[in-house]
Amino acid sequence: MIAIGIVQEKGYLPDLLVSGINAGNNLGALTQVSGTVGASMAAVASAFNGAVPAIAISTDEPDCDEACQEAHYATVAAFVAGLIAHLETKPGFLSREVGLLPSGTGLNINYPPTDEVKGIKVAVQGETAQLDGTQISGNFRCLTGPCSELAIGESEIGAVDIQPASTDDIKNADTDYFSRGYITIVPTAPDYTAGQPLKFKSVFNDFNSY
Repeated sequence: MIAIGIVQEKGYLPDLLVSGINAGNNLGALTQVSGTVGASMAAVASAFNGAVPAIAISTDEPDCDEACQEAHYATVAAFVAGLIAHLETKPGFLSREVGLLPSGTGLNINYPPTDEVKGIKVAVQGETAQLDGTQISGNFRCLTGPCSELAIGESEIGAVDIQPASTDDIKNADTDYFSRGYITIVPTAPDYTAGQPLKFKSVFNDFNSY
């Protein structure tokens, strides 16, 4: 919001906000706790600045030395720059859009930690998380004792007990494509409304505790 506000001081709205490159993927269930993706959604939905198209970009770091990792980040950055240039040509259905992306829509992009990328897959957000090419789940806990025993004002180190996911992820999941070496692109929206929300009317028709 501050970055958008700085541009607005010059008298116009930004064409695009890029959040990242984040060190570590933001796939599947991790998307929901991602500050990188959250920043892109704040731009897309901003009621304070005006909606700005946004891209969130994340990558796992390759297992190599510092120079190798810096080269990987340069590769990811070049990919994003190339993608933006491609969007500027108004490809596909974007020829009918005024902005670089449809209003209210962002892109969550994850780049695999390899120089041998297999391609690009438009995907859906998976339901598992992804670690070192394996779909996982886990449980959060406080490291030295029960979280409930912390006194007000105390802090604690957290840990996640990780295990392989018990079932495969959903069809066309970003986690699956990413584990196979694809760049994944998930179109995103900030609307948290559940599918078929009005069916909940029957739940609260007789609730008058107010």
